Formats: sequence, C-alpha cells, structure tokens
Amino acid sequence: MDNKEQDVSKKEKKEISKKVKGANTDKIVIASIVIFCIVFAFGIFGIYYYNSNLKPIARFDGGNLTISEYTVYYRMYAQYLSYAGYSEDEIPGEIAQQAALEKVLVTEAKNAGMTLSDEDKAEVDEMFADEDRVAQYKEMGFDITALKNVFYDNAIITAYIEKLQEDASDEEIINYIQTTYGEDANLTEYVTRHILFLTVDASSGVELSDDKKAEAKQKAEAVLARALNGEDFEELAKENSEDSTAADGGLYKMYLDGRTDDAYEAAVKELKVGEITAALVESSYGYHIIKLDAINENGRANSQTERSNYINKKIANITNEKNLEIDEKALQKAVETITGKTASANNTTSDNNATVE
Repeated sequence: MDNKEQDVSKKEKKEISKKVKGANTDKIVIASIVIFCIVFAFGIFGIYYYNSNLKPIARFDGGNLTISEYTVYYRMYAQYLSYAGYSEDEIPGEIAQQAALEKVLVTEAKNAGMTLSDEDKAEVDEMFADEDRVAQYKEMGFDITALKNVFYDNAIITAYIEKLQEDASDEEIINYIQTTYGEDANLTEYVTRHILFLTVDASSGVELSDDKKAEAKQKAEAVLARALNGEDFEELAKENSEDSTAADGGLYKMYLDGRTDDAYEAAVKELKVGEITAALVESSYGYHIIKLDAINENGRANSQTERSNYINKKIANITNEKNLEIDEKALQKAVETITGKTASANNTTSDNNATVE
C-alpha cells in the first residue's frame, strides 16, 4: 500500500470514528430526554396523586386525614346527614369532623397497643369477599381498599372505646356524675325485676283500646297473684313480660336520675329488698309487677349510660388536646371533586377550626 492509500484509509477511519461518536452522543441525548420525560411524567403524576388522594384535609398531633380517606366517609354519610336535616353547606364540615375524630381515635388506639383482632379482621374480610357487595360499593364510587381500611379502623376504635369504658374506675364515673348533675346527685343503684303488660302498641306507642287495656290488666292481676304466692319471679317474667327485659327475667337496674317512669320510681322507693309490689303499678307503658332485688350504694358508677357519657366526654377532650384543625380550602376542593359541584366556602367547618396553611 502506497502513502496515498494510507492517507485515504486514515481519513476514512476518522470519518467513521466521528460518525460513531456522533451516533453515540445522539443516543445519549435521546436517552436523557426519554429519562427526563419519564421522571417528569412521574413527577406530574405524583403531584396529581398527592393532591387527589394524599393531601391532608385535616391535621392533628400525630396524624392527618387525607382526601382519599375523607372521600370514603363522604360517600358513606352524606346521604344520611341529608335525611337527618343537615344543609348542603353543613354536611362537608360535619363529615370532616367525624372522619378526623375517628382518625384521632384509631391513632390513639394503636398508640395504646390496640390491634385488629383476628375475629374482627375475618369479619371484615368476609364482607369484602362478597363479590356482589363489592360490585355495589364500586358502583357507589368507593375506593375498595380505602373503604376496607375504614372498616378495619372502626373495629379497632370500637374495641378501644369498650376498653376505655371497662378501665374507667368507679371514682372517675362518680366524679363525672357529680360534676355533671351536681354534688347531691343520687348514686344509688336499684336492682329490680319487673313483669310488664303493655297498654300501648309495642311498635307505634299508640294507646290500646279500653277493652285491650282491661284485658291486659286482668292478665297482670292473675300473674301478680302467682308472684305474691311465691312462684319464681324470674320465670314468671320470662313467660309473661312484654318487653325486652323478659329474656333476663325482667332485670332492670335503675337510678333516681329522672330517666325511669315516675310511677315506677315511686313504687321502688317504697319497697324493701326482696319485696314485691302488693298492687299493680301503672306507668305510661302499662301495668308492672315489680320486685326489688338489691340496693347498691354508689352503684350508679356501674351504669353503662353514665360510662358511655363519660367516655364520650373524654373522647371529645382528646380531639381538643390533639389540636385538630380542618383545612377548609382542601375540604372545599375535595367536595367539588366528589360531587362535581362548586361547594360553598361557608359553614364547611365549625368556627373553632382554623385553616391549615
């Protein structure tokens, strides 16, 4: 090969090398553009997903309520609140308060070591194994995973509240009663049993005809005679009483707190432990035969009603302590997305809630 041929060969190699390098550079540029587009697309999707699902509607110390979670609650409760008479402007705020409260409670429950029991989980899983039910949920617009998680959370909250009621001391309940109703509130529990013959319709509460009332009285007097003659009172109640206490042998624990019919209260006050009323006691419900089984001093601390009221107050205090705040702008946007309507900014939350910036 002469010198000219060698020079041409070198030039060709340089040109080929330039083309290869150029091609590689182009590939790198194209790859970089593709990667940038993918990252940018995922970034846009991430922002959209965050704003559509994960952006908080409410915040509290230790957690928040996301748009996705709020959407489940809105679809669950909006119609019920409408039926209950709440206005369209009030409903979003009411639901936000309830949903945020439940989020606070489930956070508190988990911090207290509460977990979803195998039994509760199985019950929820069984519900969502029903394909027809799940199909209905989807038609209603529910995110199935989010809805299922709400059911899980509700099971934990229920167990947590039950534990709070069980763990509340008698002293706490008595203090609550005296603080609520006054220092002179009657704390005595009267353990009674009764047999009721209704003089009103059980379903409607409408008073029965005179003939029906006379028939009820005649039956009651016959059973009263048997009770006074020494027959087992619990068995007589199970066989004859016309109210829900019949299954428990007529057991009715009462307190002098104004929640029991006046005629019933007055009759119980006159009884000694073990005694049965000598005559029928007529209340607004019908004719009663009453027996006093026991009188427990400070027994009102066992009242499930008082315990529930005490725990409800305690729960309300928890939300205040956790600095719960609703983001009104995020709430309004969420409602607009859910309903397709422009929501009013007024009355979406209570006046006590500050907007989260």
